[in-house]
Amino acid sequence: MQCIYEGVIGPKWPPVTTGPQIDIREINEQLDWAHSEICTGDPYKGMDFLVTTLRDIRSSLAEPEWSGVVSFCRAHPIRSILHQDPLTFRSYAKPRGYAGDAVMLDMIYDSGVLVPPCSREGSSVFRYTAGSGRSPHAVRNRRLTIARTVDAISARGIMPRILSIAAGHLREAELSIAFQERRIKEWVAVDQDSKSVEECHRRYCGSVVNPIRGSVRGFLAGKIGTGGFDFIYAAGLFDYLKDPVAKALVRKMCDMLNAEGVLLVANFADGLIDSGYMEAFMDWRLIYRKEQGIIGLFSEYCENAAINLHAFTDSWKAIIYCIAEKPH
Repeated sequence: MQCIYEGVIGPKWPPVTTGPQIDIREINEQLDWAHSEICTGDPYKGMDFLVTTLRDIRSSLAEPEWSGVVSFCRAHPIRSILHQDPLTFRSYAKPRGYAGDAVMLDMIYDSGVLVPPCSREGSSVFRYTAGSGRSPHAVRNRRLTIARTVDAISARGIMPRILSIAAGHLREAELSIAFQERRIKEWVAVDQDSKSVEECHRRYCGSVVNPIRGSVRGFLAGKIGTGGFDFIYAAGLFDYLKDPVAKALVRKMCDMLNAEGVLLVANFADGLIDSGYMEAFMDWRLIYRKEQGIIGLFSEYCENAAINLHAFTDSWKAIIYCIAEKPH
């Protein structure tokens, strides 16, 4: 099996086994090869091979067998190299108690965050996990997509009220022209992480941003706002919600929309290329969905309310978007 990197046919990668039977010796050979490339060869090629191989192995195994592969991966010397990457290690260490926190997103956004110093190998891995990999491109595009949606709603000639659920540091506001030109009435930023709420207070003090600490449970209980929003979105929250809670949250969000209001939900796609790497070395597990799966979260609500629904997958095949709009 040959790899194609930057349009050039390169040296043969170690063979990748598919199907239910996985040879641990083969996995060890693949990890050895990636380790060698990251340390003394082409780090991008090594990382791209590693994440692709782990995704393929993960998709071919049942959970108990995959858990065994994860344990084997974490015992391999490559882990010590990968954990020199500040993004990979922060996810694994979980200083805020969960993976995928707002600081990790800032590393991907490069929003003035101070990245801890690391080794040459760690820097090479970081340039992939936070920079040139397909998923970080998709995450940066997600931020831009939300900002452009805000601007499009503002361009209707209204001063919109916006609600972000699991807002993190609300970095999408920095890309919104409507926000810069003060054409937004209120931007409510809800997050359960007190440090994220504090950062929003610090960053957007004196603006229309209204940071609130709150949880999904509190939101569903009606403790956060009564409605009247023109745009409601959740950029990364649904990656962690099982279907029953996700459906309840969709109903609540739709009920809080004004006429012609827009709801945007984003979810990492089933088959995400980084899924195996994330679980093996970042200890980061998500709930992945297909387009029909995310549309299904709206099905019960759509049966009882007129709503326009559209779902699509981004060009990196990493993130699925579902956009719902209430009629006039």
